[in-house]
Amino acid sequence: MFSVVMGLVLFLIIFWVASTLILLLWEMASMELWRIKKAWFKEGHAIKTKPP
Repeated sequence: MFSVVMGLVLFLIIFWVASTLILLLWEMASMELWRIKKAWFKEGHAIKTKPP
């Protein structure tokens, strides 16, 4: 019984660490994508509004 509880606790800890890492990576990736998108929009806007 004790080993089952220990295994469950270990599984929960591993799951929590993994989900935290995934969330951190996702945050970093989405920030990077947002930065690229913003820069791209700025470039496109500059090209559109540039006088011929």
